[in-house]
Amino acid sequence: MYERCPSSTVTVLRMSTVAACLVLAAGCKLDLGNAKAAAAQDVPAVTDSQVPKSDTSGTANTSPTPAPVAPASPAPIQTITPLTSLPALPAMTNLRVLVNGGSATITFDSVDNARDYRVYALPPNDNIQQSSDGTVIVPNAVYRCAGTYQVPKVQVEDEQIQSHGITARVTSAVNGYTRSLGEATLGYVYTTPDAAPGLIPVYAVGNPVINADNDYFYRYQASRDKKYTSSASEYATLVNSGWRDDGIAFYVPSQASAATKPVLSNATLDDPVYGARYYLLQGAELNSRNQSLGFSTAFNVLTTAAAGTRPLMRVFYTAFGGHSHDELAVGTPDFVRLRYQGLDNPVTTLHYSGLTASTTLVVEALDSGCPFQGNLTSQSVAAQTFDFQTFKVSHQPWQTIADLQKVVPNGEVFVNGQFDGVSGKPKAIARAYLNVEPRAREQMDWVSTPASFSESFSTLACQAPDGNCFQQFHLQSSTYDISFFSTETNHWTVGNVMGQFLLNYADWAADTNGKFRMTVRNHKATIGSSTFAHATMEVNSVGSGRRYPQLILSDQDIPVQYNLVNGRSLILQTFGDFPSRVDLEICDHVTWDVNMQCPRFIFRHRFNGSGAVTGINPIPEEDQFMAAMDVPTRFDLYASSSKAYVFVNGKPYACANLTGTSGISPAPVAPTGPVTVTFGDALYHSGVDENFVVKMAGGFVQRHQLYSASRHFDNLGIAGGVVAPAWDEAKIPCSSIMTDLGYDPNP
Repeated sequence: MYERCPSSTVTVLRMSTVAACLVLAAGCKLDLGNAKAAAAQDVPAVTDSQVPKSDTSGTANTSPTPAPVAPASPAPIQTITPLTSLPALPAMTNLRVLVNGGSATITFDSVDNARDYRVYALPPNDNIQQSSDGTVIVPNAVYRCAGTYQVPKVQVEDEQIQSHGITARVTSAVNGYTRSLGEATLGYVYTTPDAAPGLIPVYAVGNPVINADNDYFYRYQASRDKKYTSSASEYATLVNSGWRDDGIAFYVPSQASAATKPVLSNATLDDPVYGARYYLLQGAELNSRNQSLGFSTAFNVLTTAAAGTRPLMRVFYTAFGGHSHDELAVGTPDFVRLRYQGLDNPVTTLHYSGLTASTTLVVEALDSGCPFQGNLTSQSVAAQTFDFQTFKVSHQPWQTIADLQKVVPNGEVFVNGQFDGVSGKPKAIARAYLNVEPRAREQMDWVSTPASFSESFSTLACQAPDGNCFQQFHLQSSTYDISFFSTETNHWTVGNVMGQFLLNYADWAADTNGKFRMTVRNHKATIGSSTFAHATMEVNSVGSGRRYPQLILSDQDIPVQYNLVNGRSLILQTFGDFPSRVDLEICDHVTWDVNMQCPRFIFRHRFNGSGAVTGINPIPEEDQFMAAMDVPTRFDLYASSSKAYVFVNGKPYACANLTGTSGISPAPVAPTGPVTVTFGDALYHSGVDENFVVKMAGGFVQRHQLYSASRHFDNLGIAGGVVAPAWDEAKIPCSSIMTDLGYDPNP
């Protein structure tokens, strides 16, 4: 657990097999799920010139090096109180920060009545103004906003809509008992371990049986049947047996008292397929339930609110074709999000990039949404309409930060502002301050730097084997080789924005197979029989079956896209309309295109020795890591000649047996030896992207980015001669089952 952190000098804590260093106050302890904290040590920052370079031959290191893995979650950090003329506001709570290189990802407790959140560097007092209505003005400030979750809605109560398998119930009949809104609140709990004496964590774990969640309908992190337990031993046993580890949900008193009341749950379900799991209080509903289900105390909650507590609330998720269950939420905003999944719920994660020195960041909750001011890019592109005879494609302007500062009020730029028609300026209703500094990344053979993102590019011939360069563009800098395919003329840009590599492009006619490929020149990794190639990237990953980021390891040289047919490649990508998944494909002497996907491994399901489905792997759902427009997802791929391991945000996601596969004949063979590493993106028939036109109609993507893609890449890295990362196949078995279908075969 955590200790209360004194306001003393900062220390850097480093974890063994951890990719990033976290800045914490001295004396704080880390709680990173199942990771083990190592001894604290000072780690100096690394300059560009000190980053080790790989040799250009692709030869592996002479001895295997440890395989570093990113922290599983942001670590708690102590907020500060700087001397500033910003007006006093209620404090935000439970801030957690993950720093990797020059970027910081910040999470926090939701704030009642907040419509959006933002982060920015603390301005000097002489650049802070206050208007007569109390609005704070910071001329030429650049705010980075959270925006809203990009997920479709669920059916609520008894409304009749296309529910796609999920109904959220709070004030309607739940298996024979009609609940009231007042019964949604079970009691009061804490979000931090040191908010009161004698607290223990309550863990959440997701059921791995095949019918614990929807298989062909909408899925959210909340839609998986789960158990909440205050028993650390039960939590460990369940996680070790394959239950999904959703971590600590909240904290409660360790002992029952006159100030607490029990929350009860049933030990067994009334039906193995359609049964339900309840969390309820003593009283009318409990009395109405079948007592043979074995109701007992799961944990105790406070009966009334106390300092540092938030209400614990429940939403009953009725699942079509699977277990229904009570999902628990801490605080009213989280309850609202669970009850009304959809585009109106503010993201409680912020991202800040471009750190070059120790910086005080201001994190604020806002009373209204950040205004949409324009699509951000590295070079200005004017609005333009293309006439394709039977239809028109109208592109909104792409604008730089400098462009926007000239035309927006007070030069204040809202990056990732998603709200149209905002009247007036958002006002902060809660605030926190924290110090962050750039941290050295893990040692790799090659790592990207902001300087590499700022390099100038030369224009080259497209190098198409057939000489057809229609709507293809080829660029090269000293570090990167870039190709665009089926892209609108003058509607693509690349460059450094806020220390990250920002990509913008539009597929030609909003109706073709647009692609982006960026290969690292002169740096390869080697896939060996007992050592691994390791490639990593961070990228904002909101997408669909028509737009998605990619990572390609290929035994072919530049231009990789044209040469895929001549060799073997591994392609890691997100794919599919909501709920998207993470795929690993093998392309064996075939090309790859958006409508010619290579065979992929089935990662969602568990299989027995006969190939029959036995359950669900503990992978997170999309709304936990791919549903925020600005927040990056970290992807790590480790590949040897026999195994491939995929990590998402530092946590094990899936494993593939690259030999002895079944489901595809002939079985594709993965690459071995030196491989190029390509960071890519696909944009396919953008104008008819059903995920955003139908499932999320009226959302930000449809309104402002339907005909284009915007990705920011950061913290790219390549290493060879790496040992296998730590992996527990009892928790996440390695898949040998492949498919060439766009959906997982019927279990």
